[in-house]
Amino acid sequence: MSERRPLSRRPLLAALAALPLAAPSIASAAKGKGGTVTVNTKSIAESPSGGWKVLLTIKLPRKPATPHQTFRFIFAPLVIYETYLDDSSPNEKTRAIPQNKDVQPNVETMDVGFSDARGDLFDTTKFDFTIRRDRGFSAGEYQLEVTDGEGSRIGQPVTLKLEGKNEVVDRRTMMLQGNVGPKKPAPAASAAPAPPAPPGNEAAAPPLEGAVPRTEDMGPDGPPPVEKKGGCGCSVPGSAEAPAWPALLAAAALGLTRRARPRRAAPQS
Repeated sequence: MSERRPLSRRPLLAALAALPLAAPSIASAAKGKGGTVTVNTKSIAESPSGGWKVLLTIKLPRKPATPHQTFRFIFAPLVIYETYLDDSSPNEKTRAIPQNKDVQPNVETMDVGFSDARGDLFDTTKFDFTIRRDRGFSAGEYQLEVTDGEGSRIGQPVTLKLEGKNEVVDRRTMMLQGNVGPKKPAPAASAAPAPPAPPGNEAAAPPLEGAVPRTEDMGPDGPPPVEKKGGCGCSVPGSAEAPAWPALLAAAALGLTRRARPRRAAPQS
């Protein structure tokens, strides 16, 4: 008869040692409720009015107990598209900037209906909603995860691409040096004074008012007529229109002065 060998305890100890390593995987699998989440399109164009419209089909593992269920839509940013300018080209460029895993995701909480107008319940529904820039979204790539009100994940995460153009970032050297603007044009140099004209080439000065024109300035019909202007009422001596009474008064005054002088007495011999 052959002897029975004792059972080795090594396989049993190895299985017990592996249980702590498998525990996180078991907990992760238990966290999900199953079901599926499907997007109609993974690349979504930004609408002219702003925002991206997300179309989803959500299928639960069984019919819900109530017509409406609360879901959390978690958008974790993977890549953000940056539009920028640099010194290499005057045209705008775009690059994809990977995001750190520690970046806070954007979360949208909404109620989703699983019934029709008659109140019949279904395990599948189609749902759509719009996400906008004022809610913290930018053009880029996001990982979408859907969970129910208890935190259990529905289906598997999906990747969405939000198309569009983000705000332009200016990386040109001129902008990095303190937004140096274009230089102002230097003020024009003042014109140098004109040199004095040489003797004999002086420009003719305008005639003085009331001056008698020169012979060389007279025409064939004599001097031009002098324009009369208002003044004190006096007339220019020698003019044909000058009155004679001032001269007569002056002569009379001179005669009276001569008569008023005393005659000297004749010397006595």
